[in-house]
Amino acid sequence: MFVIFYLLGVHTDLFSDLAVVFRTYDLFLILGEISERMQFRGKAAGMFELFKLIFFLALFAHFIACSWYKVGELSASSGEEVTWLNSL
Repeated sequence: MFVIFYLLGVHTDLFSDLAVVFRTYDLFLILGEISERMQFRGKAAGMFELFKLIFFLALFAHFIACSWYKVGELSASSGEEVTWLNSL
């Protein structure tokens, strides 16, 4: 994932790229730790899994949106007169 962010230039420098990747990885670890410590059963386990699914879908959608915005920025900086950023 780091390589994708680095190649797209979503962040300004290497340090911020690494910080984003490590913070995202921390979220996975934190939710796993919560699941282990709480030992959810029955409906609570299902609700927690649903929460995790919705959370990570939103996180993935955010990364895709940031990447798509960067594509629009790159096309505008390369000399394209009409981009989706200009038409908003």
